[in-house]
Amino acid sequence: MEKISFIMTHWGMNQDRSDKLRLCLDSVIETTEHLPVEIIIFDNGDNIEDSKYLLELCHEGKVQFYTRSSSNLYFGFGRNSGIDIACGDILVFSDNDIEYRPGWLDKCIKILKTFPDRKIAVTPLKTDRQHRQEKYWKEWFEVDGERFPANNKAGSNSWVMRRKDFNEVGRFRNHHIAGSHWTDKFINAGYTMVTMESEPMARDLAFKQGYQIKMKVDIKRKFANGEELRIND
Repeated sequence: MEKISFIMTHWGMNQDRSDKLRLCLDSVIETTEHLPVEIIIFDNGDNIEDSKYLLELCHEGKVQFYTRSSSNLYFGFGRNSGIDIACGDILVFSDNDIEYRPGWLDKCIKILKTFPDRKIAVTPLKTDRQHRQEKYWKEWFEVDGERFPANNKAGSNSWVMRRKDFNEVGRFRNHHIAGSHWTDKFINAGYTMVTMESEPMARDLAFKQGYQIKMKVDIKRKFANGEELRIND
């Protein structure tokens, strides 16, 4: 089987987010230990206890790569940094508030392999309410008698895709709504997201106090002498 790179960003902005990080990572580790998976974490900081927890997982070999920033560079930057490290032919992107069920990654990869020439990615989640409108649904994909609908706006917080397909769509922008911009690129490149509506293999822990995507922010890197470099685009 191809190597798989699981890429997650974390920002320890409050205790609820930190608690969900632990639930998420526990489920990832338990459900992927039988597969050739490397877990890559980019930590945007803010909670030293979270950072110690992640570093310990790396020390134990449960996380293969761990990088920490002293300030929040946001998940677009973090995901790009993870991609630069990743050696997998299959890429998994995940927010830090998803709980995974046994077999989720196996099923996602099986769908990808069943349709090697189709422009798809696969999410183990069902589609969020906001994007269940008729205009977003595209077609059905059938695997071993099970049907999976495709939705152009689903799966932005957890999905699996081939690395070559990611390279065609392109990297994330350094932007406060990097995910939305990347989803637009994904759709414009002719891709769609295969979803698991009837029997989802993961659960969105429904964290509602996280990133405020409408907030205008400056994404900066701060140097040791106090100077800052603005990295928005």
